[in-house]
Amino acid sequence: MKKLPTATGNLINLRHLNDTGANSLQEMPPKMGQLTSLQTLSNFIVSKGNGFMIRELGDLIHLRGAFCISGLDNVVDAKAAKLYEKQGLDELLMEWSNTNSEDSRNEKVELEVLDMLQPDNKVKVLSINGYYGPIFPTWVGDPRFSNMVHLL
Repeated sequence: MKKLPTATGNLINLRHLNDTGANSLQEMPPKMGQLTSLQTLSNFIVSKGNGFMIRELGDLIHLRGAFCISGLDNVVDAKAAKLYEKQGLDELLMEWSNTNSEDSRNEKVELEVLDMLQPDNKVKVLSINGYYGPIFPTWVGDPRFSNMVHLL
């Protein structure tokens, strides 16, 4: 499966969307931000050319458990995701794609994206994959994240 149905965003009472194991999934359907009752979303994919799609996460304040955002190298406005408002997230995986060459990646932009994706301080597990930034943002290691038990 490469795509979810285009009308998935119309399922406004949907609470759980488990796309774990859907490794061929390439993008998210439009209007995901309308799924404001969504509690489980295992992976949100930001595809090339759809860098603004991450703003669809902004209204999904009930997300909980484990959550992954992949394709972060395609993100345009990361702050709009409002991860800091998602108090139910226990595990957060942030993934940059390995398909882009090192030459086409901008370390400063990657640092800015990661900085804007600061999660709520209750997150316990944080994994960051494929990040080429020169340093981590100041929120990584901040004492407010004392609940964190695992950092990858």
